[in-house]
Amino acid sequence: MSAIVLVALLPSTIASARPSAAKLLARNADDPAALDRLSAQLSPGEVARVLRGSDADAVRAAVAVAPRMPGGLAVLPDLMLLAARASGPGDAALAAARTMVHRAMGAAGEIEPLAGEPRDSFIVAITALAQRADLPAARRAAALELAAHFLRAGDGPERTLLASLIATLLGDRDAELRLAAAELAPDDPALQQRLTDALADPSEPVALAAAMQLCARVPIAILDDAAIMRVRAALTDPSRLVSQLLRLMPCVRAHGAAEDAAALKALKKHRSPSVKKLAAALAFRPR
Repeated sequence: MSAIVLVALLPSTIASARPSAAKLLARNADDPAALDRLSAQLSPGEVARVLRGSDADAVRAAVAVAPRMPGGLAVLPDLMLLAARASGPGDAALAAARTMVHRAMGAAGEIEPLAGEPRDSFIVAITALAQRADLPAARRAAALELAAHFLRAGDGPERTLLASLIATLLGDRDAELRLAAAELAPDDPALQQRLTDALADPSEPVALAAAMQLCARVPIAILDDAAIMRVRAALTDPSRLVSQLLRLMPCVRAHGAAEDAAALKALKKHRSPSVKKLAAALAFRPR
C-alpha cells in the first residue's frame, strides 16, 4: 500500500518542484538572458495570468517576455489593459504591443490571430487609449501612431475610422496630441477642412505639420496669408529638415505672391541638391 501511495504522490511532487511563472519572472526581471529563456518555456496563458497579477516585478518581466514568445499575440488584450492604466508599466506594455502588432503585420503567417473579434477588440482598445485625456500625452501619441499604422492598412470602414480619430484629436487640448494627429493624417478629403483649421493652431509645430500635409497633396492647398507667413518663415529656418522643406515649398508656389517668389529664389542656394532642384522647378516671376 505504501508503494502505491508513493507512486500516486510522485506526479504532484514533480509538478510542485517548478516555481510558479510569477516567481520565475519576478526572480529574473532584470536578467535579459533569463527572460529570453523563459519566453521559450512559458505558455501565453501563464504569461497572461501574470500580467493580470499584482506582483510589480513579475508583471514588468511578463511585459518584457510577451513580445519574445511564440504565440505572444494571445496576451495582447492583457497588454492593452495595462497600457490603459494611469500607473504601472503602461508605457512598456504599449511598446510591447506595438512590437507585436508591427511584427504580425509584416508576417502573413502571424496576422491570423488579429482577425475577427480579436481584431475588433484591439481596434476598440487602441483608439480608446489615444483619446484618454487622463493618460500621459506621450502614451496617447504612441497609441495614435499604432492605431494609424494598423487602420491605414485595413478596409474602407477602418480607414474611415482613422480619419474620424484624427479629426477628433486635431482638436485635442494637448498640443502633443494635435501635433501627432496632424503628422499622421491620412490623405482623406474628409480631413481637408480640419487640417485647414489647424493652420491657425496656436502651436506653431502643429500649424506647420498641418501645412505640410496640405502642401503635399494634389491639388495643392491655397493657404491664407497668415498661414503662408508661417510657411515662409519655416523655409528660411536653417534647422528645418530637408524633407520638411520639400513638402512645404509647393504651397508658396501655389500662393504666388512676390514674397513667395523671393523665398523660392533663396532656396535655390540651399545646401541640399534636392531643395535646390525643387526650388528651381517651382521658381516663378510674380505678376
